Amino acid sequence: MSRPATRTPLALLIAAPPDRALQLSDYLRLTGLHLEVAESALAALTQLERLLPDVVVCDAHPGDLSGEELLEIVRSDPEQAELTFVLLTDSRLEVQGSHDVVLPSAAAFVEIARALSSWRSGGASDAVSGCLDTLGLAAVLEALAEGERSGILRLQALFTEGQLYIAHGHLVQAQYGMLEGEEAAVSLMQGARHLLNLDYVFEPGAPQVDVSSITTPTALLLASE
Repeated sequence: MSRPATRTPLALLIAAPPDRALQLSDYLRLTGLHLEVAESALAALTQLERLLPDVVVCDAHPGDLSGEELLEIVRSDPEQAELTFVLLTDSRLEVQGSHDVVLPSAAAFVEIARALSSWRSGGASDAVSGCLDTLGLAAVLEALAEGERSGILRLQALFTEGQLYIAHGHLVQAQYGMLEGEEAAVSLMQGARHLLNLDYVFEPGAPQVDVSSITTPTALLLASE
């Protein structure tokens, strides 16, 4: 079975432990990657046949099998010859083919995301949601910048909501209560450090703002007290 030439590129993530898998999957989706997650190496083998992903990202020890064992199985299947396999390992592994990529097991999420940049969907229209307790606002904004995404990032708690407007990965406007611009952005960022159960929803699309009122780099805003 071949991969349809016109479909949206698909990645399959096999990561352990579960909290790292959740963090990495959230991050990669925010960059614009269409992603499925396998809970173990054996589960991944079933999903490989059903989903026919374009790229696999695998930890060194995803459970059931090692990442190197899974790579050997995948490379023995002629139908997976064009599949790119990204293995996160500290072993001195010799790359078997032109479609194999080896990164350190502790590679930063942004480094992994850059290795997968060819499979991002620049016009991805699906909203991405999660909890800031899992990933953190700095990582969410980093992922959106890495993917050069545009849209509205909504931060929601029980009695509060704010919006960060993103254009091509850059923070250009913010609203929080009666506040706007950099003042609203700093208040939201400070609140994100202290509030529990703060959810986010990123809605892709051109942000409807009249003017960019934020000129300070996002990293400096995040560092503001």
